[in-house]
This record gives sequence, C-alpha cells and structure tokens, in this order.
Amino acid sequence: MAGEDCISDIKDIPFYLPQNSMLHTGSTVLLLFISLCCVGQTTYEVNAGSARTGIDVVHSTSLDSLKRWPVLSRNLASGFYDKTTSLYSFNSVAYAFKNGIGIVSNNIYNSQRFYSALGLQYTYSSRDWFIYIYLTKEISRNNFHDHFVFIAWQPSISKGVRLLFQNELNFTMNGSQNNFTLERFKFGVNLRNHWQTGVLLEITSEKEDFQINHPNIGVFIKKLI
Repeated sequence: MAGEDCISDIKDIPFYLPQNSMLHTGSTVLLLFISLCCVGQTTYEVNAGSARTGIDVVHSTSLDSLKRWPVLSRNLASGFYDKTTSLYSFNSVAYAFKNGIGIVSNNIYNSQRFYSALGLQYTYSSRDWFIYIYLTKEISRNNFHDHFVFIAWQPSISKGVRLLFQNELNFTMNGSQNNFTLERFKFGVNLRNHWQTGVLLEITSEKEDFQINHPNIGVFIKKLI
C-alpha cells in the first residue's frame, strides 16, 4: 500500500538514525503497536521473482467502530540474488470522511532512513473493487513528495472463486536525481477470500528522466486472515 521508497535499489546501506529520528521512531513504533493490538485484517504474502524474493505483511484496522480513524501497517523484507537485502515499514493513521476522502499521516522507514509525511488519502470499496490513494509531502524536506495508488478488481467467476487484477504505483519526486517509481502488477485468483495466488510483474524507474530498470517477474501466494 502502500509506498516503497527505492526498495529495489537499496544495496548494503548501513543503518543510521538522523538527528530528528527519535520522533519518527517513536511515532512509527506507536502506530505499529496500535495496529497490531487492534482487531483487524492481516495478510501474509510470500513472493519470488527473477530479481528477488520477499515477504509482505499488512495489517489494517480502525481505532473506532465507525471506521473514521483507519490505521494501516505494512512491513516488507526482500532478499536480492546478489546477496543484498532491503527492509521497509509503512505505518499510517488517517481521519476519513464519509465520501472516502481523508487526512493522512504516514511514518516510513526503509534501509536508508526514517521520514514522516502528511497529505490526503482516498479510499473506495465495493463488492468487486478496492481503491486506495494517498498524496503526501514529507515534513522535513520541502520538495519531497510521496504518492501511492492501489487499485484491485476481483470479479466473481464461480462460488468462492474470484479473478484478481491488481495494480500498485508508488512514486516519489523531488525534481532531482532521487525521483523513483515502483509499479507492481498482479494477475491471479482469490479463493474464498482466504488465499490469493498468481503471477506478478514489478517495474522500477529512477532519476530525473525516470530511466526504467530491469523488471522483476515472478509468482506470489497470499494468506488473508
């Protein structure tokens, strides 16, 4: 869901904490603790492709019964075949209005750094569709924008079986060499809303001209709880 800031390009970068990271760390840990302690939905995914293998754990819940205060936690780990690793944690809390538009605060950690971002989000769900979008701006850097679009279509084809068409697009921009996009496509089946499996395609691009890198093509299996 959410955004993976340069997750496929992080190579053996040592862990460090910037001077203002204590607030980011504390808020991230608090959001992660709240999301895991509240009743909600959790998904566990394992995927493997031509460039890497990875796990993706997502927990979503709400702080109130009306679901006006949604909380989302997404944590990923990837192992690349060149023996490098990448870690990513996304934790957000939002206030959502009845029309699906909301105000969102994101706390993000990757193998490079912590950062926080504020912005707007939009959520829509129906029997076959789910759409989640956020447009945010990092608090500590004036020109850094972090945006994410998630669209899933799951039409029913028989009792307990749905097709799965899913697209994720994460793009970060600051008008310099640090521009980055990650787009992920998934095609598969949803079995009784408990299991998903299929094929995936990941495409990354970077730098000012958004130069396209080699794609990652593979398979995935996901358990929904």
